[in-house]
Amino acid sequence: MVVKIGYLVSYDYEYLKYSLPLIYENKKVQEIILVIDKDRLTWSGNRFEIPHAFFEWIKSFDTESKIKIKEDTFYNELNPPMINENKERNFLYNKMGRCDWYIQLDCDEYFLDFSSFMNELEEIYLDKNKYHNTLSVCVKFANLFKKIEKGFLIISPIIENCWVATTNPICYYGRVNESNEIIESDTILVHQSWARNESEILQKITNWGHKNDFDSNSYFNLWKSLDRNNYRYIHNFHPLQDNDGVWNELKLLHFENIETLLDYSENKLRRIFNKSRLKSTKNNYSKL
Repeated sequence: MVVKIGYLVSYDYEYLKYSLPLIYENKKVQEIILVIDKDRLTWSGNRFEIPHAFFEWIKSFDTESKIKIKEDTFYNELNPPMINENKERNFLYNKMGRCDWYIQLDCDEYFLDFSSFMNELEEIYLDKNKYHNTLSVCVKFANLFKKIEKGFLIISPIIENCWVATTNPICYYGRVNESNEIIESDTILVHQSWARNESEILQKITNWGHKNDFDSNSYFNLWKSLDRNNYRYIHNFHPLQDNDGVWNELKLLHFENIETLLDYSENKLRRIFNKSRLKSTKNNYSKL
């Protein structure tokens, strides 16, 4: 079984230092591709910088020579940001070459038990005659929403799914390919998402693929207003349409930093996130 992993690297490159070590040493992963806009332009046409020190870190970290960096131009002023995102994601798939499983991750996504997920993909691969040739495997998104003084506000319970692995490498909307047969995994993928400082969030919402999909300034003001006293009063707050019941409520987790969270077991994190006042059994697939 040949597995390759790809990342889109942009202004949030620093988060790769959390994500990459969690998947790098797995022996089932043959190659890791990092794709970067060569003009250092976001999908909205704004400039970003990646310091030379980051590439030096990649070089020193890559002890098994698994990592390749590919650059091209992805911004087109005539296209909405999501079309430019799709262009970059499909470019990444193309550069991954032939393999049995194509995995795309964003820099701020962290596997707590990547080995178990690889074992699950191997079981599906060995039993692939049960399935169609075009598969997508979705995992559970554990979303972090805001870092506050007493810890992190997290989205509870975990009911959002995210496209991660596929045998059919093509994107139509972000990582979404709804023409594939979908297999739902219980594996948890921690998504740092909105849990960044204020300047980073402003950078995110003015440059990502969803820039034109909702009133981002209004939502940014909502995000800024949340604190340890009022977070419990908002419900059903996913910013995109047709996502009722996906982000039900916020909970406050008392951990100081991401490193602490990444030391949790997957089962412990699931228990913490899912101990919720609100219940839902609806299956939802992330478009963030």
